[in-house]
Amino acid sequence: MPDNYIHELTNFLKENNIPAIEKKETTFLEIARQPHYENVISNIYAFFLNPYEKHKLDELFISSLLHLIEKKVVINNLQKQISFSNDFEIEREKGTEGRKRIDLLITDNENVIIIESKIYHELNNPLGTYWNSKRLPKVSDEKKIGIILTLWQQNSNNKNYINITHIEWLDEIFEHIKPYKEENKDNKFIVFLEDLYQNIKNLTNKMKEKEIEFYKNNVSKVNKAVDLKFAIRNHIINEVERACGLLDKKLSLDKISRHKYNQKRLRYYRSKKDKNLVITVVFEKLLNEKGELYIIVELQHKSIKKIQEKYDEITRDLEGTLNISFKTTNKNYAHFAHISDCKPNAEEIENLSLYIVRKIKENHILQIFNKIEDNL
Repeated sequence: MPDNYIHELTNFLKENNIPAIEKKETTFLEIARQPHYENVISNIYAFFLNPYEKHKLDELFISSLLHLIEKKVVINNLQKQISFSNDFEIEREKGTEGRKRIDLLITDNENVIIIESKIYHELNNPLGTYWNSKRLPKVSDEKKIGIILTLWQQNSNNKNYINITHIEWLDEIFEHIKPYKEENKDNKFIVFLEDLYQNIKNLTNKMKEKEIEFYKNNVSKVNKAVDLKFAIRNHIINEVERACGLLDKKLSLDKISRHKYNQKRLRYYRSKKDKNLVITVVFEKLLNEKGELYIIVELQHKSIKKIQEKYDEITRDLEGTLNISFKTTNKNYAHFAHISDCKPNAEEIENLSLYIVRKIKENHILQIFNKIEDNL
């Protein structure tokens, strides 16, 4: 890259604070590909709303909802007084006239809460039909309220309904959950609830205006910085692959084509005598603040058991020469020895292939690799 290109980027980064983007944690609902399904979310709410279910959270959900309702009716100047005894009923998909269904209905003999839950779908439901349904308990308007439950603030244009966001409800719940967590430290349902909370955060948190404005105002320089990152990553990958051929040993380079996630993380230098013996070079952290490279003698699958039986013989003359830590992570792979203090500077990254070869030789990685290979 031209010197003026680097100079321009350096000045830009010195003069500007790059907005920090909050990382979204992966949730189980995302893994199950159900993060935004309204029925799934409503089913979870129905479970936790029931104080007699196994979650051991008592009335935390309903009390948090009632507290929010109390605040919202004051804000909206509504004459409502909703309060439940311990004996209330929760219904999912409650049928009304015209084959319409209420997402969540909470009732007792004196109170009615109608909840229409929305994630991404447009609010085009017959709210008036829900409100006037003869299939609901007959109570006064003062003891009846509708809730539009949404990701972001949204006006229902119906005076009988207030808007509460998913995150407002869950924030209220987690503000008062500490005693329950302390009392039931092994409560798996709290883990499920925390996953739902994170899932709603992921859905709710949008890119902020100031972040978009920063990008729009600096699009050329930001894209140049991105191009530089990818160019450095490609250089690192090429150098890691080149090092395999520079070692004084015939090894087979494995580019991890079967696992796309690992393609940008590591490379295997595989033994031609036994494919289950490899030198693994993990380079992903060279691209972050740690700037670290990991080099590992790794055993895979069937070779693990064979070497476990000969461990003492192999390591007898190698004590103190390298980090031998024969830890079986699972039945598919085990790290026999490793180098974990590789932090190459800019000059060494420029010639990373030579740096890797030197580290492998100086730290006896190739020596231990050869001894293992002889015993397979």
